[in-house]
Amino acid sequence: SNTTVHVSPPIESRYSVFFRNQDGDNIDYTRTQGEQQIQFDTENQAAGSYVITAGETSDPNTVLPVVVEGYTVDSLSLSGEPLADQTISTDNSHNLSVQLADHTDKSISAVTVTLWTDDQGIVHEITLEPTDGDPLAFEGTLSNPDPGEYNVQVRIRGGDTTNGESELMGLSENAPLTVESTSTDDDGSSGD
Repeated sequence: SNTTVHVSPPIESRYSVFFRNQDGDNIDYTRTQGEQQIQFDTENQAAGSYVITAGETSDPNTVLPVVVEGYTVDSLSLSGEPLADQTISTDNSHNLSVQLADHTDKSISAVTVTLWTDDQGIVHEITLEPTDGDPLAFEGTLSNPDPGEYNVQVRIRGGDTTNGESELMGLSENAPLTVESTSTDDDGSSGD
């Protein structure tokens, strides 16, 4: 499919929008002016990490990460139940399980589940391990999470590496998760 970006420049001068791979090599670009909807063909690209940049020169003013998915998340479960909108307690360990679907022959190097908030960024990151007998099933444990309202995302890495890090080949939608304190004392609300 195509990827469409909406660009609103601060002034009416001409600018370029580039579609680049993880190494920064240019795949496609367009030169335009004013507010625009711009499409790039991502269907024929290999799974992995890309960026779309916009600016008046080759130095970008704006960078938008793009993932061409080689893997998608079929299910994300916490203690055997779908994770979205669950409420859990702080004083337990919770089993995480992820089932993937593959769309590429590139191998997976890591599957992680991240709990993050807008103001703190990533608060918890759990590395999952492959499940015996199913190369697309992974599991791990979320232990004693801090109380709060979180976004939860699955990140799948593999394929090529840049600066020692494997490229992102899959990124799930956000799933909301509430963690409530089960402590009876009053010092659990101060946070850190």
